[in-house]
Amino acid sequence: MAQARRYRGLLEQQWSGPSEAVLSQAYGLGRELLAENATLLEVVALHHNALAEGLEAEATAPPSRVRAAGQVLSEMLASYEMLLRGYGDANRALRGMNARLEAQVTQIARTLHDESGQLLAAVMIRMDQALAGLPASAQAEFAPVRELLDRVEFQLRRLAHELHPTLLTDLGLRPALEFLSDGVAARTGLAIAIEGHLAQRLPAPVELSLYRCVQECFNNVVRHAHARRVQVQLRAGAGAFEIRVCDDGRGFDPAVGGGGGMGLAGMRERLREVGGEVAVDSRPGEGTVVTLRVAGAAYGGPNVVATVAGG
Repeated sequence: MAQARRYRGLLEQQWSGPSEAVLSQAYGLGRELLAENATLLEVVALHHNALAEGLEAEATAPPSRVRAAGQVLSEMLASYEMLLRGYGDANRALRGMNARLEAQVTQIARTLHDESGQLLAAVMIRMDQALAGLPASAQAEFAPVRELLDRVEFQLRRLAHELHPTLLTDLGLRPALEFLSDGVAARTGLAIAIEGHLAQRLPAPVELSLYRCVQECFNNVVRHAHARRVQVQLRAGAGAFEIRVCDDGRGFDPAVGGGGGMGLAGMRERLREVGGEVAVDSRPGEGTVVTLRVAGAAYGGPNVVATVAGG
């Protein structure tokens, strides 16, 4: 293996005398290995084999050589360390973004429910006052307008509750998902069915994370899947319960992409915060399934398995 020979050569040069040039080459080799998707175990194995070959004629490993080899290995792993730091920074940025988005969503929901709702109510009261002085025939002409305003008020309140689900806090995940599904179905024409029950309540952060992830999956179904039906199944089992949501949409190839972009990244981070993970299963023409798993240790109970259709 060419890289193994290169690394062995770098060790021998460093053993001949400390050299910044050798360390720089080790750093470059590490970047090449990272670009080729070499794992840390593979890098450590390369180091171990090169070190063993270089010291096989020695009765004991001289400490100076071991220290020099450690310096070369450290430089080669610097790229991996930088990647790990970048990954941590990205995760922290996503957590901060989720927190800011949650605060903004709450504010929007309150504005819709309180301010917009109050303004709409004031409009209807003023219209009723104006109509009171008109003949009955004229009042009848405005009946469809009043009906439309009532529908607007209803939709505003429903959207506000979907954005900031008080049902989730008061009654739990199943009722909140039912309310969400009813609203999505009414607005989009999707046929959404929910079956099964949850045997227990989960801690608020877990329920909210699952609710937001299901909400994002519904959004993906509407925007990308071109589906007609979505089925949500809640199943309780020995030591676990499962939420399975399946759509009959067009699906996609996860290896190529097209599965929601930052939406999926946000879902992963949401569940990671509560000890969970996300997996995507989809094929062109066969729909999409996004599996959300939250370990039981995250809420003091059995494992949670939530399988949700994406798009």
